[in-house]
Amino acid sequence: MYTFTATLNAAELPVWLINTDDPVFIVSQSLQQKLDDKHKVNMLEPKTLRLKAHSSYWLVIDLNKLPSNQDYVVYIAEPNLTWKKFYLLDDLLQIQNKDRLASLVSLSSVRPHWLVDHNRQNRWALLNFQHEHAISIEVGVVSAKTFEVNLHQTILGYGAILGVLVLCMFVCGVYYFISKRFKYLTLNAYFVLVTIGFMIDNGLTSFFVSGLEWSAKWLINQYALCFGAYFLYHFAAINRLKSHYKSVWIALLGVSIITAIMASLLPQLNLQSSYIFSCIVFLMLAGIAITILYKGKGERTRLRLLMVLTLSVQAFSWLVWNGFGVGNHTMQNVILLFTSLAISSLLLLKDRHRISSFNYSMTHDADTKLPNKQLLLSEIMKKVAHKQHFSVMLFRPHVLVNARATFGYEHANNW
Repeated sequence: MYTFTATLNAAELPVWLINTDDPVFIVSQSLQQKLDDKHKVNMLEPKTLRLKAHSSYWLVIDLNKLPSNQDYVVYIAEPNLTWKKFYLLDDLLQIQNKDRLASLVSLSSVRPHWLVDHNRQNRWALLNFQHEHAISIEVGVVSAKTFEVNLHQTILGYGAILGVLVLCMFVCGVYYFISKRFKYLTLNAYFVLVTIGFMIDNGLTSFFVSGLEWSAKWLINQYALCFGAYFLYHFAAINRLKSHYKSVWIALLGVSIITAIMASLLPQLNLQSSYIFSCIVFLMLAGIAITILYKGKGERTRLRLLMVLTLSVQAFSWLVWNGFGVGNHTMQNVILLFTSLAISSLLLLKDRHRISSFNYSMTHDADTKLPNKQLLLSEIMKKVAHKQHFSVMLFRPHVLVNARATFGYEHANNW
């Protein structure tokens, strides 16, 4: 059994965390004895707990220690718990209320929370919760006012992330309609699936659609990785290679797609294991792309390398959080926000580089990289417009003429 004490506005609030699978009537009968046998430690901030898979936990609050001048809320920063139930007990350890007492009912799906009642008939507050997979969650007891402010800030943050994801989808859509290149359509599909997975992970799907379980985010993110890998296949120019790297890439990409399809069609397949496998395969693909691009030079190669690294960071984040349940929602959301912005920025930078390269090719010779006739005429027009004096000297090297006539233009240009 874990025990901890939360301090709220200088008032010490004893809180215990008990790990037991006993139902509420058994826990209530031996509650005082269990608490008396345990040592309490002070906790100034909400505590992050590591839950075991299929293990039941009880959060116990001594209501006699609550200051009566304000309301408090007990909350869990994980919207996708397998089970969560709130109880109030009287002095005789009898259940007074089996219903959830939420201060902000409409947002309870985003952050499960319960209003702690100061009724004198209530002696203890009990919160029972569990998850079907091992996961790290944040549990806290704060004043109702503080909780509402923090929750509204959280909702605004979610809105900002959704806005960025919609912007990324818009950018990809514009690129596809202009260029008609399929890779931008796959990147758009990647962002659509990422958005759905983000909403499931943060309890936002209940506002739009019902029936999507927490485990569905594994399959959704798995397909997102497939679309992301296909996009990198073209964006990183792997498809232009004529080496064994391309064959290995295609083989691993095929394995990733087959794994996602099997996870969709075979209910007996372990979704978590197949998801972890897909993340590892994607990181292997990214490693191959980095190995190839690291040897290259130029701004375009650097942009490609940054794109691979950005998607690799997102895949590794999913592996750690969704695969192994390590971390927290805030960290994952921050990573998602920055990686999404980075992907859009890299697309825009690549487009800007393409325009700059096109403008340069219009005014410079492709072989010698020297200014051509077009740039000369442009500079002359500027001089004329500003009424400036200038001179033009024309010469033709005989050596270059003879070299072209003897060895051909390609040899002469290299020379």
